[in-house]
Amino acid sequence: MSMSTPSSSQDLIGHIVVVGAGCIGCFVGVSLHLANFNVTLVGRDSPTGRRLHETVCSDGFVLMERSPKERVRTVEPSVCRRIFTLDIVGALSKADVIILATKRTSNLKVAALIDENTT
Repeated sequence: MSMSTPSSSQDLIGHIVVVGAGCIGCFVGVSLHLANFNVTLVGRDSPTGRRLHETVCSDGFVLMERSPKERVRTVEPSVCRRIFTLDIVGALSKADVIILATKRTSNLKVAALIDENTT
């Protein structure tokens, strides 16, 4: 039986879950997506999180980079609906790599969810 060799770093890493859809989490998640990584961005299931999710899924993401030169990159709403979720348990079940981008006050709660929902 032959083993296949991963063709890229994206293949080596697998599915990345970014927990936390604030400024940092969105920047990291969208940047990874634009670099062709398989990524899921998880927002908080709260009134604010649901409004953000609704807005992003209807309008898309715009990533503005100012260094070394200014450029604007976008993620279409249809893609956002696929990569952005409020279902942390479902997202964690697919995770090979988890990036925690939550506020310090949420870290223990999220760590417990990660512990309960990953192997």
